[in-house]
Amino acid sequence: MKPPHPPSRSVSAVSLALSGLLALANAGPASPPDCRKAEVKFLVDQDDLVSAKVALQKAGVALETSQADRLVCFFDTADRQLDQKGLIVRVRARAGGKADLVVKLRGQQKPSTSVQPEEECDVVSPHDVKRSFKVESKPTAGEAEPVLAGQVSVETLLKGPPASFLAACLQPLELPKIQWLRYGPVAAWKWEGALPDFPAEVTVELWKMSKAGAEKELLEVSIKVNESSQAAQEEAIAKFYAAVAKLGLGKGAAKSKTSQVLDFYHPLAAPK
Repeated sequence: MKPPHPPSRSVSAVSLALSGLLALANAGPASPPDCRKAEVKFLVDQDDLVSAKVALQKAGVALETSQADRLVCFFDTADRQLDQKGLIVRVRARAGGKADLVVKLRGQQKPSTSVQPEEECDVVSPHDVKRSFKVESKPTAGEAEPVLAGQVSVETLLKGPPASFLAACLQPLELPKIQWLRYGPVAAWKWEGALPDFPAEVTVELWKMSKAGAEKELLEVSIKVNESSQAAQEEAIAKFYAAVAKLGLGKGAAKSKTSQVLDFYHPLAAPK
């Protein structure tokens, strides 16, 4: 099976995308991030799910799915106004009673706000590298579980820095007027493993969606990169995608996990 991108093109594409990011001016007084901190992802295309699972299992990743270790929901409006603005609101509960809420802005300028978000780059493919800003909170399991179950609105969790950051990102929309819809729930599993000829540990996630009798799985391999220089980061990213290609995980999905969850659970669309 041919790799999705030749290594030389991968390095070049990543370099161009990162260089473009570095040239962006921040909305506030701070200098733009150097993008040496990144989350690098490869989402398996639906046509390659079976063969990718076999390849990962041969590489030593167990892919044991007897019981999901986390539950995930996204929140947006019916016409996906947040998605159109590059915004993600996600609530997740993990086994053991831990939960988190994340507000993330991807591919847009940071708004003028006193909240200081975590900054990094999202690398969805060698040709899709975007700067992101993230604010997180840690609700209790007792607070998160009714939201994940659709019993109460996500508004009950939106307070403090995440709410302030979201309000700034939404302008001119007003946060109190948002009509929230739940997109989920998604059952999720996470494993740590290794790829042949790749020195760092990788994360493998499997997401399962179910709606009106239809089901869909999403399989993603990712790494965290935090190198001392942009050149070192580009090299790590290129090596990761080369290892993915060598393992035979396929061509990669055209849409991100978040976009596919929003598509699947949209109230006016048949799941696909």
